[in-house]
This record gives sequence, structure tokens and C-alpha cells, in this order.
Amino acid sequence: MEGGGIDARKEQPGPSHDRVVIGRVTLRPVATSPGDVRFDILVGTECAGWLELAGTREVMRLTGEVSEGFRGRGVATAAVGAACRIAYSTIGTSVLEAFVPNGLGAAHRVLEANGFSVADLRDEPLRFELDRTTWSGSAGR
Repeated sequence: MEGGGIDARKEQPGPSHDRVVIGRVTLRPVATSPGDVRFDILVGTECAGWLELAGTREVMRLTGEVSEGFRGRGVATAAVGAACRIAYSTIGTSVLEAFVPNGLGAAHRVLEANGFSVADLRDEPLRFELDRTTWSGSAGR
């Protein structure tokens, strides 16, 4: 991690796609197609996975994956939290959505820990949704 310990509740200042640090988890932007924002998830200097925000400003889809060696350590929860801050505070998104196969309980817990809820239990994969109002009420958990 750059510059030593960073308070997990504070965002790094700078341009809209600068690194966001949450505890020891950093999102580093990488090149993508126009309108999409992709990040490497870093733990210290190690790449721990990726996240992407894609879609319109109104509704963005969150996708990503944490590498096996980093699972179960809070990395995904911190990275999704940082992505939510970027989507709502920097990009101005109205709604974030994520689709998760019904058998991935860990992914469900990560989304729920960040304020997402299942939009429709009949969908497969399950569609999770987080709107700006719900997020602003749950930010800083």
C-alpha cells in the first residue's frame, strides 16, 4: 500500500479515477472501452482480482472476481464498497446492479454487506440492486 496505513472510511483525493484505498485494498483503474471503468484490486502490491462498472450513468452493472488466495479475507467487501463510492460519488450513477448465480453464497454476503438487496427472487442468476438513496443511508458501515 502506498504511503502506509489509510483510514478505511476516507477516500483518496484526486481525479475521478485515482486509486481508492479502503484499509489495505486499493482499486487501480485500467484501460477499458468508453463508458466502462475497470479496476485491478490490489492488496498491498499484489493483484487480488478485478472489478468493472459498465453501462449507462443511470444503471451500471458491477462485475468482478477476487482471486482464490484472497477470498474470505474481506477483500471483496472492501473492493465493492470502494466501487460503490466511485459509482455514486464520482460517476453519479443512480442504480448499481449485480447478477450472481444462486449457489454463490459468499458473493451474496459481499453484496448484502454493502447494502445491495435481491431485486427479484425469481431471477436466475439473482439480480441484486442498490440505488443511490439506499446507498447513501448505508454508506460508512
